[in-house]
Order: sequence, then C-alpha cells, then structure tokens
Amino acid sequence: MQDILIVDDQPYMMQLFTTELMDKNYTIIGAEDIEKAREYLDSYKIDLVILDLYINGFNGWDLLESIKQKYPDLPVLIVTAYDNLMNDPRAKQADGYLLKNLNNVDLIYQKVEEFLH
Repeated sequence: MQDILIVDDQPYMMQLFTTELMDKNYTIIGAEDIEKAREYLDSYKIDLVILDLYINGFNGWDLLESIKQKYPDLPVLIVTAYDNLMNDPRAKQADGYLLKNLNNVDLIYQKVEEFLH
C-alpha cells in the first residue's frame, strides 16, 4: 500500500480526500499544519504529498521548498483554491498544480493515480 501525506488545514477537505483515497487502497496521513507535516515526512516513507499552499498564511511554499531539498524525488501535488498562484515561479518546484474545488475532485484522484502507478 502506498502512503499519501495530505497537508491541509481545512477539515472538510482533509475528510473528502481521506475518504476517497482510502477507498482506493491508499494509506492516508493527514497533517493540519507544517510542523506535523515535517514530522510525518521524517517518520514515514511517503509516496506522494498533496499540499495546500495556504496553511496559516502561505506557509505551504516553505514546506514545498524544504520537501524538494530534502526529498527531491518525492512527488508533490499542490491542491489550492488560489488560481492566481499557478504562475508563481515557486510552483514549478511541484509536480502538479490543481485548483481545490468540488468540481475537480475526480481530476485530483486521476493525478494521484498518475503519480503512484
């Protein structure tokens, strides 16, 4: 089974991703803040990170940078509500960028499958 770390401070999004991805036989590890995410990255063999950029401010950028420095081969999929950040040069560090909304849920799962298979 593959482990996915979901970093999002919105409980309803965390629950949505967790429920759907667990049904597809992935192990889900949820982190509601940057510190927990770093702890889990150091403690588990994570296969994919789903990262919201807005976590108590735009701290997701810092986490993205540190993931890519420490774990350069670990795929990171940004899933955020901010479409205006897609062209930010920092977004190029990520392996994918999708908008967070209920209409994109199937697309998000499709991306997860692409990264993990």
